[in-house]
Amino acid sequence: MSHPLKYNITPIERGVLLSIWEPAPKNEVRVRPFLFMVKCRLMSEVDARRLLAHYLSVYQTKSQALEIQ
Repeated sequence: MSHPLKYNITPIERGVLLSIWEPAPKNEVRVRPFLFMVKCRLMSEVDARRLLAHYLSVYQTKSQALEIQ
């Protein structure tokens, strides 16, 4: 079962902010609409897209390994 990740690249002073998260419905325990969120400050959008591509490749590999088990 694969869960889609969402991302956003936002310009900030001296670079960009890359946010990556896995959406999930809020409930009595989960007060935010995501399972996790990662935020990274980077120097450029090129750096952000490079990190995003790496993160997604690792995430997909790990997700596929969990599905096989």
